[in-house]
Amino acid sequence: GQINKEFAKEYFEVSAVDDFIAGHVLDLGVRAHAEGSYKDVPFDGDKLVEVATRYASGDSTVFFLALDGDKPVGAFAGMLDEFYFSRALVASDVIWYVMPEYRGTHVGLKLLEMFETWAKNKGAKEIRVGQSTNINPKVFNGILEKRGYDFVGANYRMET
Repeated sequence: GQINKEFAKEYFEVSAVDDFIAGHVLDLGVRAHAEGSYKDVPFDGDKLVEVATRYASGDSTVFFLALDGDKPVGAFAGMLDEFYFSRALVASDVIWYVMPEYRGTHVGLKLLEMFETWAKNKGAKEIRVGQSTNINPKVFNGILEKRGYDFVGANYRMET
């Protein structure tokens, strides 16, 4: 069912991945993996927790989590690096996922806003957000275009 858009949720920047957070990461990761274009690639929960730990603890990486009570409902991880051709900084997302039943409730927008604020505070010249999962691409594009993002490319894949 649809969730009330005004339902209180907790959003926070993860600074350390303990067993509690690791459980949430795995819950979200299993759902995201099964839903997206990566579902035919083997899932490794230990690897996912390692990556979450690295993003939570790095100076140029960030990991945000959204909870509804004790239920994980969304996550956003991103990084800051120099462009390959410039010393200017660019912030890029690595994962932006919201549980299907929480889409349309502003959970995703709040996570994106947190990333945008983090990136600006870190001195990013640009924020680049992409999608490679093929989950609701029209909705994804609409959200970003409404926020002032310009469409600058596409992702393709080929199995080997």
